[in-house]
This record gives sequence, structure tokens and C-alpha cells, in this order.
Amino acid sequence: MSARISAAELSQLSQKLESHLGLYFPPERHADLLKRLAPVADEFGFDDTAECAAWLLKKPLSPREWAVLTEHLTIGETYFFREPAAFDALRDRILPQIFTAPNRHSRRLRVWSAAASTGEEAYSLAMMLDRLLPKYPGWTASIFATDVNTAALERAQRGIFRRWSFRSIPQAYRRDYFSELPDGTFKIADRIRRMVSFFPFNLVRDSYPSYLKQLHDMDVIFCRNVLIYFSAETIAAVTEKLTQTLVSGGWLVVSPSEVPHIHGDGLQRHIFGGTTFFQKRAAQVSTEKLPPPAAVPRHSASVPQTVSVAEIYRRALNFYRQGEYAAVAEILGEMLTASDGALANQPDAVQLLVHTYANRRRLAEAEAWCRRAIAADKLNPRYHYLLATVFEAQNDDTAAVATLKKTLFLNHNFALAHFTLGSILLRQGNTDAARRHFRALREILATLPPETILAGSDDLTVAALRQMTTHLA
Repeated sequence: MSARISAAELSQLSQKLESHLGLYFPPERHADLLKRLAPVADEFGFDDTAECAAWLLKKPLSPREWAVLTEHLTIGETYFFREPAAFDALRDRILPQIFTAPNRHSRRLRVWSAAASTGEEAYSLAMMLDRLLPKYPGWTASIFATDVNTAALERAQRGIFRRWSFRSIPQAYRRDYFSELPDGTFKIADRIRRMVSFFPFNLVRDSYPSYLKQLHDMDVIFCRNVLIYFSAETIAAVTEKLTQTLVSGGWLVVSPSEVPHIHGDGLQRHIFGGTTFFQKRAAQVSTEKLPPPAAVPRHSASVPQTVSVAEIYRRALNFYRQGEYAAVAEILGEMLTASDGALANQPDAVQLLVHTYANRRRLAEAEAWCRRAIAADKLNPRYHYLLATVFEAQNDDTAAVATLKKTLFLNHNFALAHFTLGSILLRQGNTDAARRHFRALREILATLPPETILAGSDDLTVAALRQMTTHLA
């Protein structure tokens, strides 16, 4: 049946998959693509793979259809403490260096498992940190685990594993952190499960660093066994964004087969115990010139004054998605400065501008725009929520909590305010209060359609936030 799929059609389908998922199927991998399309055709109700391929090419796919494709086209093979030398070097060399660094601004370790699949890597990190952190009083850890495959993430959040996942785990970890179930599977300890925040994320299409999604200022990023499926151009783009998401001196961990593909002046190679790590150079900071709020030009030649507000925002949003932050800052800064009432009437534009400054670690400017917006519209809960996220990014949890409470006073059904406040309270050890906010959040989400984009987010859907909160409190 597959013989009726032309090479041209397979190339077109490969291009569509690469643009959305980053998965690269050059001609020499077309046979592999055909093999993986067979179960896709079956799930979509086609008897013929060629008909399914033609259907995939001619229509825009829904989120559910992309999820089906992702589940079958990505490889989720993983296990606990895969490539153990990397974990050994992290535990014995890298983390002690981070924990004892002088002039550290925060004692919160931030780790991102960027291709988490079914969760074994993220939980390996959590178990290792559970043993290591008591040696460094005052330190806490936040572990974020993302993947484009939502079906894999659902399995990860359940925290139940078969024996095959344990083929490289130290016996002491299996004994201390898992309980065997009657069906012969193993459940990870709840306290370890709660250490990890799982949520869907697309390394190719989504914007990062992202303060809204808490993907910023990472001390360590594990991005293993996913770059090998990308083209050279996509690897370069993803590596640049991962580098920007690291703190100065932060560490990027890839698989041995991916090491030769990692390039860039911002990363320095180190070898520990035969394993290669990449450290962000101390001088590697964004050099992009973003105009401060007080210096926004009032009449830029880039956008004619006759262009509508909606068109200006659309252009800015396109620049934002391309990572062209300087253009976003100029276009929206001019509009919000020059137009009377714009700050009060354009919350989407204000939000995009604040995220633009925050994603480039220009937090003072982000805060300034929030305060200007609040001054223009004191009762808009979105502006108070934006300010709270900036406070959190500045590691000022006290101010963030107070501002989030004000947000919820203005709108008790503000879903992301409940989520963010609950997350901070949980991090502070106030489990009962955190549980109340997560319970309120779930009640709000239950009333909304799954694909609704949540107020205060770039593109976070109700379905994605439900998944993010499944395991919390």
C-alpha cells in the first residue's frame, strides 16, 4: 500500500512535520516515516497509508490530531538513570559547584528535563536531589519536565513503571523510592512525584526562555536523545534558545551522539568521567537592544500611523514568535505610549510587551510597564497578575504572593493566579493553603472547554494546565 506514496508527497509531509515538531525525515529516512505512518493511518480510520498521508497533507491538523501523530512518530524509549555517567558527574562535580558558588542570588536550584518522555529522566533527577539536598541546608529544587508527546507525559504523571524501566537504576533507589503494585508494576513515591512539574512543550515552535511557563534561569538543562531527530538548522536554533534559558554558568546536558552537533560561542565544553557537558559562558548574555519604557520612539517608521491597532499587535506577535524581541519592544512600546488609553484598553499588547522584556531578563523594564498599566487601569486583574510573575522572576516571593492575592480579589476565577500562588505556597511548604488554590483552580478549569487559551498566558490551554496540575497537592 505504501508504494503509492510518491517521494514528493513524503518530502512535503516531512516538511510539515519538521515545521511543527522539528522531526526531520530526509529521503534516506522515508522508509522509517512510512513504517511509523501505518499505526497513524489505523488510528485515523484509514485502510491505506497513502490515503492517510494525502489527508495529512491537505488539511490543517487539530491539536488532537497533532497529538496522535506525535505519539506515533516520536520515540519514547527511556529508563531510570540512563547514561549513568552523566548523573554521576552531575552529582559529584556540577551540583556541588553550584551549591557552594559565592554570591549566589538564590538557593533554589532550577532543573529542566526538556525531552522528558515518560518521566524516568526527571524522576531520576528528583531521587538524586532528594539524597543530595540535605547536605546543603537552605537549598530547594524545582524540576520542570516537558515533552511534545502528551500521551507520554500522562504516563509520566501517573508515576507507574514496568520492570524494563529499572534496568540501570541503583538497587537502593528502587528500594527506597518505589512500591510494587499487585500487577507487578512499580509506583514512585508521592513525595518524589510532587518534586516534578510536567507539562507539554514544543522545543521547536514554542518561545523560550519563558517566565510565564517558568522556563528561565535554569541551572541545568537535560535535553537528551531528541536533537538527533532534528535537522542541523533546527539543532542550531534550539541550542541557541536553550543557551538563553540557562543562567550564566549553567549547564546543558545532551546525549553522547548529540555532542558533535552542539556548536556556538556561548557554550564551553567540559569532560567529566568521559562525559561531555556544555557550560554557558559567563559573558554570554543577550546583546539585543530593547528600548526602555522611557525611551520608546513616538513615531517609528516601521509601522505607519494608519495601521490599525489589531494589525500592529498581529505584527508584534509574529515578531515575538520569531524571537525578534527588539522589534516587538519598539512596535508595541510606540503604540502603548502614543495612543491615549492604550494601556487601559490593550491588555494583550501590554502582556506581550511585558513578556518580551521578561524573556530577555530585562525585569526592571518589565516591572515598569506593569506599573504603568496598573496606573492606567487599577482594576484590571491581568496587569496585577503580570506584575506578580515579574516579582516571582525576581525571586521576591513575598511581593508575588501579595500581588497574586490582589489579583484574586479583583477576579477570584483567574485560573493562572490560583496556579501561580499555589505553586509558590507549595514551594514554601504551606501545603494546606496551596491545596486550596489548586482545588479552586480545578473547579475553574472544569467549567472551560479544553482548548481555551487562558487569560494571562501566551498560548497555554485549559487542557495543558489541567495536565500541569494533575499531581499537585
